[in-house]
Amino acid sequence: MGWQQDKIAQKRENLLNDYKELVKDIHLLREQGKKEDGNLAIKCNWNDSDYKAVCSDKLYQFNKKHGGLWCKSLACKCRKYANIEVTLDDNPCYESVALKEWRFGAGWDHNIKTGVALRPRHIKNIRDGRLAILSSVLPHHTEESERFIIALIFINKICDDPGKETIFFGDPEKSIKIDYQKHKLRFWDYYENPRKPKEVIWASGLYRYITNRCVLKMLRDIVNKQVLPKNDLEKAEILIDYLDRLEKDKTPSPE
Repeated sequence: MGWQQDKIAQKRENLLNDYKELVKDIHLLREQGKKEDGNLAIKCNWNDSDYKAVCSDKLYQFNKKHGGLWCKSLACKCRKYANIEVTLDDNPCYESVALKEWRFGAGWDHNIKTGVALRPRHIKNIRDGRLAILSSVLPHHTEESERFIIALIFINKICDDPGKETIFFGDPEKSIKIDYQKHKLRFWDYYENPRKPKEVIWASGLYRYITNRCVLKMLRDIVNKQVLPKNDLEKAEILIDYLDRLEKDKTPSPE
């Protein structure tokens, strides 16, 4: 009888451990991947023009081979804007105007061989008054673990018209650009994959939803490390107060 009781006890312990892991997974999914906070992390191709113009010819050749689908698509005509002023209306790429026009978009699905646009993409749970975190990896550091933060864009307008992709606009007076040449704030120091927190992998997709708490961790680290000019540090402190209030407003009042 003793060995049977031990076996039952072990089975119960295993079930309890499985339950604990399930609860932990649910908690992580809620904290890291919940959509209702409306913040985004964006996976950007590397741009060596400070995200204010199309990239150099040399980098274009790299991105054409290793970058996103747009760089590889026949629809991409960015080379004709290599030495002139460019706007998003010229249809180069989102990276080339991200920190010039402070806007980014979900993109389109294209036929890679023909370059024909098939369908627009939509970001369903993005919200104004939240932040979009732009991130990238240097071309000679292709390891995902080296992904770092380029900017935190405060979203103040979202366009999601029928037949077009979702485009969001940022307020430059409330947005923060990181001097990534001096300070590498690694994205994975703040974000964890919901189901596999120890696994550093982005996989497919342009964006991920992230929580207010995750953004707050970034902002507090920015302030504590003093990695910005005084004016931008003040922006970060204002954003911390703002997101803190949002989190407090979500907390149920004690009965």
